[in-house]
Formats: sequence, C-alpha cells, structure tokens
Amino acid sequence: MRVIIIMEITVIVLAAVSMAANTPPTVPVPLHPEDSSVVDVLQPTLVTQISTDADFDSISYFFVLYDKDSLLPSPIYGEYIGEQGDSVVWTVSEPLCENWIFFWKARAYDFVQYSDWSEERAVWINTDDDPPWTFKAIYPPDTGYSFIHDLTPEFWWERALEPDPFDSVFYTLYIATDSEFQTVVTYDSIWTTEYEIPFSLEFGKQYWWKVKATDNSGLFSYSWNTPDFRTWTPGDVNGDGMINIMDAVYIINYLYKGGPEPRIR
Repeated sequence: MRVIIIMEITVIVLAAVSMAANTPPTVPVPLHPEDSSVVDVLQPTLVTQISTDADFDSISYFFVLYDKDSLLPSPIYGEYIGEQGDSVVWTVSEPLCENWIFFWKARAYDFVQYSDWSEERAVWINTDDDPPWTFKAIYPPDTGYSFIHDLTPEFWWERALEPDPFDSVFYTLYIATDSEFQTVVTYDSIWTTEYEIPFSLEFGKQYWWKVKATDNSGLFSYSWNTPDFRTWTPGDVNGDGMINIMDAVYIINYLYKGGPEPRIR
C-alpha cells in the first residue's frame, strides 16, 4: 500500500514539475474569415496563424464554433487540428443555419498545457439572397361601411424583416382608386414605415392601398393585406355614402327625437 501511495505521489510531483517547467504555446491569431464577415457556404473554413512554443514542443489546435441563442448545431468542436505551413485550417464539420451569426475561437496545445483562447470572431452564414418577409399594412385600415375624415392621412405599416445580414429595406407605397391598381399613385424610396401623402384625397371616394418592401439585391415582397377605405362625404349625415332626403330625416331625428349623432364631424 505504501509503495502505491509513493508511486502516485511521485507521478503527481513529476506532473507538477513538468507543468512548472513547461511554457504554454502562444495564443493563435484568427486570420479568416474576418470578424463579422459574411460567407456563402454552410460549412465555412476557419484559419488561424500557427502558434510558437518556447519549449519547441509539437503543437495541436482546438477550435470551437457556437451561436449565442442556443440554435443547433452548437457548439461544434474541432480537435487536434494540425498545422498547414504557417497556418491552421479547420472546416466546420456540420452545416450551419442559413442567415445566422456564429462565433468562433481557437487555442493551441503542446500536449502539456493549453494556450488561452484566441479573440472571438463572428461569422454570418448567407448562401442565398432572400426577399424581405411579408408584413402587414396597418393604417388606414379596412373601413367597411365607416369612413375616414382625414383627407391627408398618414399611412403606416409593419417593418419588413430582412433575413439576409446587413441588407437594408426601402418601401414603395401604392394608393389606387380600384382594386386592380390600374389607376394608382406611387411613392417610392420610403425608408421608414410611415408616410404622410403630400396631396388631399377626394371626398366620398373609395381607395385601396398596399406597400412593397425591396432589399439591396432588388428582391421584394408585398404587404400580405390590401386594405380599402372610404373618405367621408360632406352632407352625408347618416354615413350611407349618399346625400339625399334620408340625411335630412336623420338630422331631424337627432335634433328633436333623441336620435343618434350624425356620422360626420
């Protein structure tokens, strides 16, 4: 029993002496891809400079790639990667998620000690250009049998999400007097999700509208809905879209018989 204990202590002491005498390799420097760059493959190749070792030990390398939202596959490890000339090259072993950002780093190992991890780098995966996602046109809404009174309304809609990294989106607003958009006014290059038209709509008119979102690649999508609304007509007290004797009856009922208020301002 004493012999076994002495042998174990000897091994521990020798390991400690070896660690104390050893100098860990230098930290590898990431080379490619550049930080926050976009790659067009699902399994990117990661490259670092080789490390140096003061003890002239052989060096192997370890990579780790991960995302910060816990989407699979993550993390992915590359272990015991050898040197290729003056660099270390590792191709990620599993396909990554399209239109997603991943992070990676590397460290060196001289079979005694590890170096510190290298600086973290980000890489975006984007193998195909995708159009903006569809979105909702919000205001003016479908009015049905009601009316809007503002003849210069501010149109607004949801933001169209762009799946491709670093793409921007601009909008085109279409306002028509027919559901087929044959008679249409167009406003282009809108960089926000709202637009106040520079002209007055007509009284007593029905309008249809929609929005197109376009990205840097020219790909586009339309709002998934096409609201239609009506503007009010002066004198149309009962809100039926017409001016006739029934409006006079409506106002008399309101004034003298406790009827509902007129449906105009």
